[in-house]
Amino acid sequence: MTYTSINRMVDDGQSVQFPVEFLNSIEISGLPPHCLQLKTGMPVMLMRSLKPPELINGTRCIVVSCTPNVAEVEIAAGAYKGQRHFIPRIPLEPFDTQLPFNFQRRQLPLRPCFGMTINN
Repeated sequence: MTYTSINRMVDDGQSVQFPVEFLNSIEISGLPPHCLQLKTGMPVMLMRSLKPPELINGTRCIVVSCTPNVAEVEIAAGAYKGQRHFIPRIPLEPFDTQLPFNFQRRQLPLRPCFGMTINN
């Protein structure tokens, strides 16, 4: 299933300068992509803390099912392995950006994670 984000300017006064198509094309680390494609059995990583201590930033999960507005995931590792949770679309704003404006992306806070690097 493909989840398409809803993007908008935080300051409505700038919405004329930056069309929605431009906001859709922005790819920043820390934000999920505009078009997020998920499939059952796909490994994903949670990008925001939703329900500490179970669902925190960086939690690896497996997609169990997909519906139009939520994804059901199962935690893949750690103390809460095997627990299932529903992940809704939430409003996300980039933390550290070089963009001259602020915008908001409403999307599932998930990112596919077939391979991960661990740097300490």
